[in-house]
Amino acid sequence: MTLRENLDADFKSALKEKNELKLSVVRMIKAALMNAEISSGGKGSFDDAKIFDIIRKEAKKRNDSIAAYEQGGRNDLAEKEKQELAILQNYLPQAMAEDEIKALVQKTIADLGAGSTADFGKVMKEAVARAEGRADGKIISRIVKDLLA
Repeated sequence: MTLRENLDADFKSALKEKNELKLSVVRMIKAALMNAEISSGGKGSFDDAKIFDIIRKEAKKRNDSIAAYEQGGRNDLAEKEKQELAILQNYLPQAMAEDEIKALVQKTIADLGAGSTADFGKVMKEAVARAEGRADGKIISRIVKDLLA
């Protein structure tokens, strides 16, 4: 079952169960998908990798909102965003642990023969590609800087 089919099935089940929170999150994902497809020129539907990117962007928006709401003392809104984020994370692949990311970066550095901070861009590009969206770019960047320093 593709991710799009999974979203459609979850949409139907949320409607039947009258689960308003899940329904609104799945609607939001579907709307973001539709907007992305329209902005790309309507070149057909996206594959799972592109859908993961869109969901990841929505999850990042939720994380930013949570931080802003907590800073502003709006814990009620922060809690709602946390619930939405939990639903979004159900659709994303399992994130890599920091030690897994470090091992991946070390292997990338060895494969590329990188030895100085001048190779940072080359290592980052390859490490992000190898992580396949399962690791945050900020964490990868920090580890690459530490290992190349």
